[in-house]
Amino acid sequence: MLINIPVSVKQFREEYFEQKPFLIKNAVKKENLLSWKHINEILPRCNLISESKIKLMYQGNKLAKEAYLEQYDDLGTIRYKFHQESLYNFMRAGATLVANGIVNEPHLDIFCQEISSFLGCHTFASLYIAFNSERSFKNHWDSRDIFAIQMKGRKRWLIYKPTFPNPLYMHKSKEMPLYQCDTSEVYMDIMLEEGDVLYLPRGWWHDPIPVGEETVHLAIGIFPPYANNYLNWITKKVVDNEVARKSLHSFAQDEVLLEELAKVTSDSIKDRANYMRFLEEFYDSKRIESPLNLEIFANHKNTSLSEDTKIGFISKNHWHDKYQKIIANGYGIAIDEKFKPILEHLQQPSSIALPDLLNSIENEEDKQSILDLLWSLSYLGILKIQS
Repeated sequence: MLINIPVSVKQFREEYFEQKPFLIKNAVKKENLLSWKHINEILPRCNLISESKIKLMYQGNKLAKEAYLEQYDDLGTIRYKFHQESLYNFMRAGATLVANGIVNEPHLDIFCQEISSFLGCHTFASLYIAFNSERSFKNHWDSRDIFAIQMKGRKRWLIYKPTFPNPLYMHKSKEMPLYQCDTSEVYMDIMLEEGDVLYLPRGWWHDPIPVGEETVHLAIGIFPPYANNYLNWITKKVVDNEVARKSLHSFAQDEVLLEELAKVTSDSIKDRANYMRFLEEFYDSKRIESPLNLEIFANHKNTSLSEDTKIGFISKNHWHDKYQKIIANGYGIAIDEKFKPILEHLQQPSSIALPDLLNSIENEEDKQSILDLLWSLSYLGILKIQS
């Protein structure tokens, strides 16, 4: 484990999740943090031209792409790269470089996988990089819970209690002036240092302030299923009932109809079978990019995993119901009882060697059936492997 979270999942959910911030000092060892080599290699591989994937924030505003990118013709293909002089100049003057939605970067992905494994949520990774003491962001809230991991230097965080608890993606603090932050009462004033981790629930106002030195933090956003996701799902299903397909005329005339509709909707929401189907479909819709293993699975001569294989879940988007079924990357796989101990091992964030995974299985027939299933799950992109 790279991230030392000193509480159990149960305690975290009972005391902190969607309730209050949680600061963990020295949660990541210095040698496990991202290096400048990793950071400098990751950034050019991002989708530079995307308005949401790469942003350069300066004095509270997002700079136009042409201010720090250059377009060039590469043998008839239009490409984009950082205009290094402009990028450096803006950052020396106090700009913050933001990279959102980073995927397929092993040195970064492992942090996301550990958070995902801890809470069972899909994750979203962003890097924030600055060198000056200028504020690039105004005081704001986020519409997703985040784990901020300080990778380089320090950053000061001023945190205030929420005025609009648990906002969703459509709730932006800058567009909701009725819920302004009360800055007269600071909830936390902390200095995030290398290796520290801050859990910040959505809706909590925060003002992250560079302190005149290099600062890099990785923000890992988490995306559990929300109640509104379930409600939206129900509204699509409830139209199977005729009462939800009738036309409306006036409140007085439709009062009985609305009572019937309310009961049908309420019954649908409280139906356990509906709830479980919703969760399956929610996780079934999630996808994650992962490295290919062409030398293994594209080669028709290979039909099994080698003994030196290390294996584990691509843990950001799988779900299972009491070990009866795995939902991952668009597949639903039924799991029998003999695979249960294997599944428990695979839940760990780090990969496990194939011999260590199978050493508790004595029956050769069971061992072979498990090997066949592991091959199939890896072939489908549900498990990640390393040789």
